[in-house]
Parts: sequence; C-alpha cells; structure tokens
Amino acid sequence: MPGCCEDLQDLEQRVQRNAAELGQEAFWEQELRREQAREREGQARLQALSAATAEHAARLQALDAQACALEAKLRLAAEAPGPPSPTASATERLRQDLAAQERQSVEVQGSLALVSRALEAAEHALQAQDRTPQNPGFLLQGQGEAEDSLVLAKSAKPPEEAWNMASSEPARPQRP
Repeated sequence: MPGCCEDLQDLEQRVQRNAAELGQEAFWEQELRREQAREREGQARLQALSAATAEHAARLQALDAQACALEAKLRLAAEAPGPPSPTASATERLRQDLAAQERQSVEVQGSLALVSRALEAAEHALQAQDRTPQNPGFLLQGQGEAEDSLVLAKSAKPPEEAWNMASSEPARPQRP
C-alpha cells in the first residue's frame, strides 16, 4: 500500500494549502472591511468640512453686505453739509461699527481659508486612498495632512494671525 500513503500525504498537503489560503482570504476580507470603514469616516469628515466651508462663506457674504451698507451710510453722512451735529457722533459710531465688521470679516476669511485648506487636504487624502487601496501606510499619511489642517483651523491663534499665515496676500489694514 505504498501508493495509498503517498495519496494520503498529497491529500494532507492539499488540505494544509487550502487552510492557509482560507486564512489569507479571511485576512484580506478583514482588511477590506477596515478600508471601507476608513473611507466612510473620510467621506463623513469631507462632508462636515464642506458644510463648514459653505457656512463660513455665507457668513462672510453677509458681513460684506453689512460693511457695504455701512460704507454707503458713511458716505451719505460725510456728504451732508451743515454744522457738526448729532450726525457727527452717529458717523463716528458707524465708522466704529464698520471697523468692527471689517475685523470680523477678516476673522471669517481666515477661518474660511483654513477650513478650505483642510477640505482640500481631506479630498487629496480620499483621492490618494482611492488610487492606492493596497497601501494602508499611504492612506495614513494623507489623513494626517487633513488632520494637520484641521488642527491648524482649530488653533488658538487670533484669526488675524491665522489669516496672515494662511493667505499669500497681506491682511487688509484696519481703520481706526
């Protein structure tokens, strides 16, 4: 029965190879599930950043509209002839309001720039993830960029400083 022993050994080797293949298949299925979970998390962060960007943009537009209205009131008050009157103090109040709104506008622009950078980094990370799903290390690097931008957006620096750092243009001068 020497042929029977060889057949039995071949069958045992085949069973071991099949078991090893099943173990690898289970590993790759688990990796796929992890990768899908990371992608869902990335998509959720991207949606949150997009919503924050839209909210900041709307707020910035509202502040710009208010600033334009105040500037128009200032021009009308400055053009009105006559002796100094309560209008002069109202004009000064309007100037102060305008200056405050300009500062607030700069703050919102700074926040918007930081959120936009974080959004771009998150999109880049998701695109990189789609291109190279077999390299989890690359994904972590891309996610780090998005998290770094998000941390920068949440930094404790005053918005004027953050705006100056985030923008290639100098900050608008503030009126007294």
